[in-house]
Amino acid sequence: MTPVALAAPLVVALADSVDSANVSFYNNVSNINYEADNQADEFVDFYSSMTIAELRDKSLELMDAGHYTDAIASIHQLQGAIHRLYGVDTIEQVESLIWLIECYGKLNQFNRVDQQQEFLFSLAARTLNEQDPRFQYARLRLANWYLRSLRYERALMLYDVVGEWAEKGLPANTGEQQEILLMSLRGEALARYVSGMCCASKPMLRVHQITSESGDFDIEHKQSALQDYVNILFLERNHGDASPLLQSLAESHDAMSPVLLGFSKPGDMAIAVNRARHLSTGHVTSYKASKRHNAIAFNSAPDLPIVLGDPISICGDQIQTLVQGRNRRRLATLYVDVSMRIDKKGRATDVQMTGNTTSKVRRYLAQAIRKIRFRPGVSTTGEIDDVRLEFRQVFTTAAAPSRFRDVSSWSRVLASHNCQISAL
Repeated sequence: MTPVALAAPLVVALADSVDSANVSFYNNVSNINYEADNQADEFVDFYSSMTIAELRDKSLELMDAGHYTDAIASIHQLQGAIHRLYGVDTIEQVESLIWLIECYGKLNQFNRVDQQQEFLFSLAARTLNEQDPRFQYARLRLANWYLRSLRYERALMLYDVVGEWAEKGLPANTGEQQEILLMSLRGEALARYVSGMCCASKPMLRVHQITSESGDFDIEHKQSALQDYVNILFLERNHGDASPLLQSLAESHDAMSPVLLGFSKPGDMAIAVNRARHLSTGHVTSYKASKRHNAIAFNSAPDLPIVLGDPISICGDQIQTLVQGRNRRRLATLYVDVSMRIDKKGRATDVQMTGNTTSKVRRYLAQAIRKIRFRPGVSTTGEIDDVRLEFRQVFTTAAAPSRFRDVSSWSRVLASHNCQISAL
């Protein structure tokens, strides 16, 4: 069973915050300043006798304090005031919609998150011209939500539409249009990788080409795009194309250490997960996401985060079967010191482990490491060679990157999706 064929489990680990890759949509929708609008300041809300500005402040205070249920009630009052002043189909309500999405995500009410994401896009479709870059940001935001909720085909369709729009007029028409294109290409590549579809390297090659050919990027951005392309090639086991590029990348460095990139495809992680599969499904439920699509969501928070472990990610429920006892405090004291050699093709050899964990944990890590791909190291002479890599594996929650621009961080997204699939 492939992830693409599944309904749409919603990603708790990634849905807690506003979609950082599309903050531009929120920032560029309009320069809304309610306090500067005399009419808005004078408008009295029917229910609360508070101005729009006061309702905004109240909603933010409740969110900052973690009172999300009360914040939702306040945001609904704010939306009612905005509707009466500006109308129902108005861009002025974008801010409050994004706040609702954040609050519902914090409360694990992902059916409502889904509804608000769809409504947010439909609002942009009704109020913005398709040629407006802000409409493309709205498309990207919805595409990223589909990616987070494992609806890969729908996400890829939107990335493709945005890409076609952004490619028109390039390279003559750069700037914001170019940035939108890069967002869509990176989103497409990530969707292809986590779903196990072919050729995530193709859109990353286009990112590298755009970055290297444009005068809008400095040398650091150009090197970063090349590094991402090299990394995805090694993940796809295309070391023949990747090795020469890695050597050219190393020309600006004295030496380069190996990099842990993660599992090549979902099936690789699934094999490791199934070695110790004993998962609880009591917190999983299904709901109707739309007329044609069912989805899977969590009706309560899992006992542990969906994904634990750094740098190798492990399913939260799975760690309970690997570690004796379920004391979360004890997890923070566990570690495994891992040492290995990485060969020229990015494979681990001569793996050695020490630490204070059970033999079960070490067996799981050994199984995972055999499936994980690495970017090889480069010696001081500029040659790709066997280089030793050492790291400490811990079992607490790793901080999620704010943006998944770096390909080496994509493995955590893949793990999050696969841990949900294995819990169905």
